[in-house]
Amino acid sequence: MKPADAAVRKAAILASARRLLVQRGYQDLTMDEVAREAAVAKGTLFLYYKSKDDLFSAAFGELADQLGGRLDEIIAAGLAGVAPLAAAVRVILEHLDRNRDFMSHFGAGKFPACSQRSSDRLTDKFRENNRRVARLLRTCARSGVLKSGDFIYEAAALFGLCRSAMMEKLMRGSDGPVAGQSEKVVRFFLHGAKGKS
Repeated sequence: MKPADAAVRKAAILASARRLLVQRGYQDLTMDEVAREAAVAKGTLFLYYKSKDDLFSAAFGELADQLGGRLDEIIAAGLAGVAPLAAAVRVILEHLDRNRDFMSHFGAGKFPACSQRSSDRLTDKFRENNRRVARLLRTCARSGVLKSGDFIYEAAALFGLCRSAMMEKLMRGSDGPVAGQSEKVVRFFLHGAKGKS
């Protein structure tokens, strides 16, 4: 099998696993159903993923890797001023929009359907994305947009603001994309609830 074919097959398996997890939940889902949904033989599924834990941690991990790739593009762009912050917020909110149903399955500290070992690996991926955002915040500080501070904590707070924007959108019953709130999130991050000082 060509590497390109394997990548397409693997992507189909992960997409199928995410769809079924949202529809049915982890407990009621079998590897047979994932194989059927992905249109692959069960043996093929087991070539890629040895267990449900491996499969679902890979499904969550791929989402973290996608976001990391987009953040790396922003870092490589060499933006200055408020632009790195605005770009990061837009990318995070777009990511939440695209994966809204699946992202709702995240728990606090342990990811549904994942063993502690897999949860730890996923937490490492999220830490790396947090470090990427911290790098972008440092760039903003060098431009004078932010004061130097605890950028790791501030990056985590920015992720929290983005999740809050998603929650606020859901509470309002808004149909539009949460990415449309990026300017509001940036403004709140920079100036807080008091607004510009």
